[in-house]
Amino acid sequence: MLQDKLVKCIEKNTDGGRLRKVYSITKQGLFVLKQWLVTPPQETTARLEFMLKLFYGKNLSQERYIAHIQQQQVSSEEKLKFYLTKQKHIQEEHSNIDAFYWLQTLRRAIYHTKADIAWCKDTLSSITPKR
Repeated sequence: MLQDKLVKCIEKNTDGGRLRKVYSITKQGLFVLKQWLVTPPQETTARLEFMLKLFYGKNLSQERYIAHIQQQQVSSEEKLKFYLTKQKHIQEEHSNIDAFYWLQTLRRAIYHTKADIAWCKDTLSSITPKR
């Protein structure tokens, strides 16, 4: 995008003395973005390793199967904390029109993540210990 002049980059020194790259969209980049935004979203094929491991779970020990689900739950709980922190920050620090769209995007991520956590809990509670 930088080579196509859709964005520009400015390097700034931070308070800590580190060099930081700050990107911004150019007029040409905004034109291309607006063209892309009006096109219908393309359906993508998700390749989720976790889902494959669940699907072939009969080939795992029960302990390993449970561990995968627990790991997914922990990961989702960490994502949820991050999303909720971002949501609070946007609500407190931004009052521009962009904030509305940022919050809607975050809300979708929060809904999906909460559903994933609920699924993990439900699935873990449905597993009957092997004897």
